[in-house]
Formats: sequence, structure tokens, C-alpha cells
Amino acid sequence: MDEGEVHEVRRGVSNEKRSARDELFHALSNQRRRHVLTYLRANGREATVRELSEWLAARENDVSVEEVSYKQRKRTYTSLIQIHLRTLRDGGFIRYDRGRGRVELTADGRHLARVLERDLIGDERAPSDGSGTTLLERWKRRLS
Repeated sequence: MDEGEVHEVRRGVSNEKRSARDELFHALSNQRRRHVLTYLRANGREATVRELSEWLAARENDVSVEEVSYKQRKRTYTSLIQIHLRTLRDGGFIRYDRGRGRVELTADGRHLARVLERDLIGDERAPSDGSGTTLLERWKRRLS
């Protein structure tokens, strides 16, 4: 089996590759990947891996970008290049030029980041169901 292939059995049908829905849920299953998408959308749709790793490390360690240590940035940088950027690229949400160290949102990535910002982060100007609550708030109520 190739690295990118996943075997699944659904209702007696074997699928050789992950479905689009599975790619989407896999991409969204990690907070760093969600933050990469929303950062890129908010900051001109492209960035260097270094910019992303510094911003994520600052966010995760509750410090300013200037206060991020080499170790914090390196840990984040390594996970981005080894796991998260590849996952987002394989899902079609970003273009990742490893040689140049550049990351850019695709059209699908821009759309997904917009949905994340509006429904999960909570853009009050555009609640998804007109009720004034975000998708995340409604799910929290359902689960409690």
C-alpha cells in the first residue's frame, strides 16, 4: 500500500483512497493545521514556513513572536514540515514549495479557512444558521 493510500470498507465496498470527506476531516482534526489555514487567510494567503512556525509557537506558548525561543520555533517548524503541511497539501488546501519554504492557500483552502473563521472561531457578522450562534457553540450545547 502506498503511503497516501488508505483502505476502508464501507457498506461492503472497498475504497482504495481516502474520500474527499475523509481528507477534509483529517485536515481539520489537528489544531495546528486549522491555525495554518486561518493564518494564511488573514495574512495575505501566503507565508514562509518560518513565519508560520514563529506565529504558531508564539500562540501555543502564550508569548509574543519576538519572545519565541529557538527550541519552541524549531519544534513547531519540524512538525509543520514533517506532518502538517504535507497533510494540507495532500488534501488540496495549500500549495507547499519546500525548496522555497513557501506556503500558499488554494481556492479550497481559502474557502475552508473562511468557514473556520465564521463558524468555528465566531465571526458574529455571519453566523451560519442566522441564530447568532456559531457552529462550535451549537455543538457544545448538544454535547453538554
